[in-house]
Amino acid sequence: MSRNFSLVLCVLAVTSPLGFLALGKNADSKAEQELVEIDKRWGEAVAHADVKALQHILADEYIGLGNKGEVYNKAEEIEQAAKGARQKATYDADSYQVRIIDSKMAIMVHRGTYKSTENGKEVSETHRSLHTFTKRGNHWQVVASGASTIPPQE
Repeated sequence: MSRNFSLVLCVLAVTSPLGFLALGKNADSKAEQELVEIDKRWGEAVAHADVKALQHILADEYIGLGNKGEVYNKAEEIEQAAKGARQKATYDADSYQVRIIDSKMAIMVHRGTYKSTENGKEVSETHRSLHTFTKRGNHWQVVASGASTIPPQE
């Protein structure tokens, strides 16, 4: 009897609206984790001028807005990253907020910091970013991005 009761509970959990809501939350959580990992790979790819990774992460129709208001397409974004290869560069990001709009679209806001050595001096740049992702097949790509520099605190 208890075996049948457990089976009925499982069926109700999966087929009820609340069950679907819980399953959707798990799917959203998995997608959020995946998007954060993509963003971290993107930051590392920029820090180390990894053109191959950037080709994969950025969608062909990518459009980006830089810290000073400049607009970039995918090729220009990759060219900028390739020019800006940093010595001993690191990328760290936190304060992630991810919103899954639907199964193929998500937006993200976070804070990121690049640290590197340039001309023998340690340099640090912190920014806040807003990214729009789209999912094609099983792969998320960035279609739009904007960044704003966070001034150093004194």
